[in-house]
Amino acid sequence: MKNAAVHSNSQRLTERRAGLLVPLFSLPGAWGIGSAGRPAIRFLENLHLAGFTLWQILPLGPVGFGNSPYQPLSSFAGDEIYIDIDDLTERGLLPAVAAPDLNAARVDYAAVRAAKLPWLRKAFAAFEPDENYKTFCSQAFWLEDYVRYRVLKEKNGLRAWTDWPETDRNRRDIPAELEQKAAFHRFLQYMFYTQWQRVHDCARELGIDIIGDLPIYVGHDSADVKSMPGAFQLEPDGSLAAKAGCPPDCFTEDGQLWGNPLYDWEHAYDFWKQRLSWNARLYDVVRIDHFLGFDRYWSIPPADSTARNGHWEEGPKEILFDRLIQDLPDLRVIPEDLGDKRSSVQTLMNRYGMPNMKIAQHSLGPAEERQEFRVPQNAVICTGVHDNEPVMMWHKNQNRVERQRLNRIFRRLGLAGSTPAEKLCRYCLESEAAWAILPLQDLWSLDESARINSPGTCGDPNWQWRMTDFALLEAMLPRLRHLLKVTGRIPYQPQRLYQ
Repeated sequence: MKNAAVHSNSQRLTERRAGLLVPLFSLPGAWGIGSAGRPAIRFLENLHLAGFTLWQILPLGPVGFGNSPYQPLSSFAGDEIYIDIDDLTERGLLPAVAAPDLNAARVDYAAVRAAKLPWLRKAFAAFEPDENYKTFCSQAFWLEDYVRYRVLKEKNGLRAWTDWPETDRNRRDIPAELEQKAAFHRFLQYMFYTQWQRVHDCARELGIDIIGDLPIYVGHDSADVKSMPGAFQLEPDGSLAAKAGCPPDCFTEDGQLWGNPLYDWEHAYDFWKQRLSWNARLYDVVRIDHFLGFDRYWSIPPADSTARNGHWEEGPKEILFDRLIQDLPDLRVIPEDLGDKRSSVQTLMNRYGMPNMKIAQHSLGPAEERQEFRVPQNAVICTGVHDNEPVMMWHKNQNRVERQRLNRIFRRLGLAGSTPAEKLCRYCLESEAAWAILPLQDLWSLDESARINSPGTCGDPNWQWRMTDFALLEAMLPRLRHLLKVTGRIPYQPQRLYQ
C-alpha cells in the first residue's frame, strides 16, 4: 500500500466557487416533480448564466417509507420517479403525452408515481434493447441484485426481505415467471441512467460540478444489505445484530435511534469501494453524510427502543480511506463533519486534505466571535443543509436578545441585504471558504413553508418543497452574477448554452 502522505492534498479545495443546493425533486416540471430531463438542463443553464459552478443535490436512489432519500432501497439504483416522460416521447417510445394536473408547489409522491407508471410501462413495451442497453447492463455490476430484490419484494407484498419465505430469501436467480417484471426494472434503470448522464454531460459542458449526497448508512430493507450481508452486523437469519444511532445529549435524553444496520468493517471494504465507484459515475463530487461515523459509531442493542444503552465502537478511520483513495484516485469527496467530533476526525481529514463543512447558522456564536468569524480556506460553507430550518425561520425562532445579537453581528461584518437570509448568504459568499453553497430557499428568503426536512419526523411535509417555475430565479440572474463577481467566486469561463 502506498504511503498516505502521497494523498495529503488530494482532496483539498483551492479555487473560489459558488453553488446552489436544490434537490432534483424541487425543480419545476409538469409532472409534479423535477426530472432528469429538460427541467434539470434549464436549471443548469441558469446556474451557468449566474456564474455558479456547483450544484448540490440530495440522494437520487429509490425511496421507500416516508419518501426519505436517506433511506433508499439501493445505493446504486435511481428512482424511476425522476424519469422524464417527454424524453421518452423524443426517443420514439411514447406519443406526445399531456401532463397531468398535479400540485406544482409540493411533491405528491403517490400521485406522481400513479401518473407516470402507465406511461413507463407503455414505453417499456415499445423499447427494443440495443447495444447501449446491453453495455449498461454489463457495466452496472449491481443491477441483477437490485432487480431480483425489487421483483421479489413486489411478489411478497412489499414486505421487508427478512419477512420473505425462506425460498425467496435464499434465491440467487430470478424466477422465470418474474422475468418480464425484471426486464421492466432493468429498463427503468437504463432510462434513469441515460437521462441522468445527459444531465451530467450538460453540467460538464457548462463547467458545473454536480455534488451528490451519500448517506453513511443504508436501510436494513434494501438491495444493498440483501445482496452483501457480510458487509453488515447481522444475525444468521438476517436480523440486526446491532443498530445505528446517536447517544443521549442535551437535546435528546434518549439519544437518536436510527435503526440502520452497522457495518462489519472487517468485511465492508468491497461494498464501500463499489458504492463510491458507482456514485463517482453519477456525480463529480460525493458528499458523505455523517462522516464522524468513520471515526467512531454508536452501537445500540437490537432489541432496544431507545439509544440510551448504546456504546461507542471505533471506526475504520485511515484503514478504510487509505485503500479507497489508492484504489479510486479520481474520487473527490466532501465529508459532512458536523456535530460533536473528536480531534481524531480532523486528523483523519487532514491526512487527505479533506475540506471541513461549515454551517453559517452555527458559525456566529461567542466562540466564533472570539475568532473574528474566520472560516478556513479549505472548507465548504453553506447557510444550512436539508435538515436545517431556512434562515428566515431560524432567525425568527431566536429569542429577542439573540436576534439583537445576530443583527449587531450582521452590522459589524457589513453584510448587505434586506433580510437575515440575504445577509447570511452574503456572509457565506464573502468568507474565505473555497466553496460557498446556498440553499435556494435562503437565496429567496423563504420561511418555514419551504423547509426540506424536519429531523425526527417522517412523511408529510418532508421532501416535498418545489420551485413552481423558473421565473424568479431567471429574473435574478444578472444580480446574482454581479454578486458572485464582487465576492470573487466566478472562475473565468465563456458563457454558453447546452446544445
